[in-house]
Amino acid sequence: TLFRSLWSDAELAVVPTEPAPRPVSRRRREVFKRSAGCCHYCAKLLRLDGEWHVEHQLPQALGGTDTSLNLVAACVDCNLRKSDRTALEFVADAARASQCR
Repeated sequence: TLFRSLWSDAELAVVPTEPAPRPVSRRRREVFKRSAGCCHYCAKLLRLDGEWHVEHQLPQALGGTDTSLNLVAACVDCNLRKSDRTALEFVADAARASQCR
């Protein structure tokens, strides 16, 4: 065909490309480092460029701030289950639930 005569098979081959990695913010790097790369609640290993949340131990809904002492790394599952409870409430509820099993 006309295209084959203009370009070689190698030039026409579609090369899959991976998306460029997203830059990681300084705050996210700091929270990750302080949490030793683990979820604050379940100790699951996290990847800096992976899917995890910067989590408020005292939720903003209850007056928590964005100060570094209030922020921890949390896996998506733990953060979504924690919702708007404090870190202490979440851990206590999880401990009670595991005792009932």
